[in-house]
Amino acid sequence: MLDYNEIKPKKFIVLDGAPYEVLATHVFRKQQRKPVNATKLKNLITGGVHEHSFAVSDKVNEAEIETKPARYLYARQNEAWFNEPNNPSQRFVLPAIKIERELKFLKTGAVAVADTPEIFASTVSGFLDGKDPQKNQRIQYMRTYIRPRDIKKLAAEFAADEIESLLAKRHPVS
Repeated sequence: MLDYNEIKPKKFIVLDGAPYEVLATHVFRKQQRKPVNATKLKNLITGGVHEHSFAVSDKVNEAEIETKPARYLYARQNEAWFNEPNNPSQRFVLPAIKIERELKFLKTGAVAVADTPEIFASTVSGFLDGKDPQKNQRIQYMRTYIRPRDIKKLAAEFAADEIESLLAKRHPVS
């Protein structure tokens, strides 16, 4: 059970029998009244977003979310198709509208498991900040198999220079 002030972004709760993801919260006090936690919730079944206020006396159950590895295949006509990594014949579909944000980060054939939304968010923010745990493997692959035409540098050095210039534009050094 979560108290009203423990309901924070990236948590999953059950409200009125439906699972919700907490998108935003704001705890405030109106004049001399008791504090209220105003939240923005996303229904995980319908995808709808609405606001709900929790009083000090309110408690909610935390939703139990199960994860499993899946390989992204493709998206077509508002559907995203996946399969089990070890059993390609076991395919399943998710409505693209429900995973609209996450779909931007998926590539065909990608297999990844993030046990919590926090791990997923930190991985994506790490990529955006230039941190890549598999950087050495990628560089080795590019050095071994990719030779750009009319460029005197190795492909990995060329790509690294391009990435560094993009990051420098994004995060200028003061």
